[in-house]
Amino acid sequence: MRINRVFLLSSFITFLSRISGFIRDILIASVFTPGLHTDAFFVSFKIPNLLRKIFAEGAFSQVFIPILIEYKKNHNDMEINIFISCVFRWLVLFLILITIIGILIAPILVFLISPGFIKNFEQFQLTVSLIRILFPYIILISIASLFSSILHSLNQFFISLISPILLNISMIFFILFITPKLTENNIISLAWSVLIGGLMQLYFSFIFLKRNDISINYFQIKHPEIFKILFLIGPAIFGISINQILTMLNTAISSFLSPGSISWMYYADRIVELPMGILGVSIINILLPYLSKSISFNKIKEYSDILCWGLQVCFLLVLPSSIILITLSRPLIITLFQYQNFSDFDVIMTQKSLIGYAIGLTGFILVKILTLAFYSYKNFRTPIYYAAIMLLITQCMNILFVTFFQHAGLSLSISITAYIHAGLLYWKLYKKKYLIHFSGWSRLFLSILFSSFIMFIIILFLSSLVSNWMHGGIFYRLIRMSGIILISIIVYFSALFLLGIKINHILSFRSIINN
Repeated sequence: MRINRVFLLSSFITFLSRISGFIRDILIASVFTPGLHTDAFFVSFKIPNLLRKIFAEGAFSQVFIPILIEYKKNHNDMEINIFISCVFRWLVLFLILITIIGILIAPILVFLISPGFIKNFEQFQLTVSLIRILFPYIILISIASLFSSILHSLNQFFISLISPILLNISMIFFILFITPKLTENNIISLAWSVLIGGLMQLYFSFIFLKRNDISINYFQIKHPEIFKILFLIGPAIFGISINQILTMLNTAISSFLSPGSISWMYYADRIVELPMGILGVSIINILLPYLSKSISFNKIKEYSDILCWGLQVCFLLVLPSSIILITLSRPLIITLFQYQNFSDFDVIMTQKSLIGYAIGLTGFILVKILTLAFYSYKNFRTPIYYAAIMLLITQCMNILFVTFFQHAGLSLSISITAYIHAGLLYWKLYKKKYLIHFSGWSRLFLSILFSSFIMFIIILFLSSLVSNWMHGGIFYRLIRMSGIILISIIVYFSALFLLGIKINHILSFRSIINN
């Protein structure tokens, strides 16, 4: 399958997943008023998710996929299954240990991540209870992520993209049918819905693993490749942890701000996650196995071409997405979340965070792409070094920005730092000659900027025709918003076409991958 077809199909599946996620968040915003209880849930849900990103989808997969691809070159199916089984058992043992520790020290975790909650005993205790319910989720989703990484090495990217839909279905079901039956602390139902969703995700990924004749039934514990993974995963965990430390610090700062700040930032982040998921995750899931294979077979030119493809697609699709989010920030929040318990004040506060995040959207995805370029070479030191520097810079910015912009200052500082981070990574790649330039960058970038400006003018005109964004139910609002965005996108690509930019040529990138 050619890389552009993989990308387009991945983007479509991710789009469906994000839509289900928005339905879930719309229901949460409608049923639960942004405040103490929702802040408690989002903080408690953040902790197992942070650990998942560190130990599973982040560091582990980025180390495991290149090693597995290299291992498969010189070993038969049985040896591969023994290796996978060994990795599976070590991961399960480690996750069980982490989960037990997490449940026991839950109050300490709340104190460290949300020290502002101490001033409200009820909120503190609720967060502790939610964390203890949610912590086993890390076992379920991390094993599911291991199975997805194995499937990625087989160029099967769609299982991990469909999997989040199962979590969303579980949460939607609980909100609609279980939550209304609870009269006290009904936010607890959301925590149980996450566990049920995690079980569904694990079962789903396991089925597809079996369909590919991958076995985890070998009980061998010792394996020489395990030490290689342990040697490499340490620096990778440290690098990923830096980003998660930043998230935890921002959560800690938010806990001292006005009640609802954590929820406002969560809803803004959810909107930004739509293009991040559809475009960013699709690009990243595809790039790592392909980049790793190119390095494994010493195809340096192919490696550089694939990396350039990722950068081109990022600028082509993500930059205009950022402009759409900024220009339509308030209408988007009203369309998606302002029902029942979501007030005008909540809209204004969420909009401030959304604009801050949207400014850095392109930078966020650039950092992820450029970091993968180092990981495929098994170079973890350089990304770690720059990530540590960015952590310090971000906290210095937070001190200044939070004073003037409150919770929105946190999202703005992250966005500014993302571009600095991307610039340093790109400079290092170019210096190490990991990236070979191709002609046409200047023309493409200027064309994207001009077409984005034309799209911006059209968005302003179309949005001025709507006098009341709250008019109508959710389906009417979604159709109206989708129409404006669709027209804007058509205008953007039409402008690129008139400027002589061949979109299909960029997406296919001269058919780099033909299998």
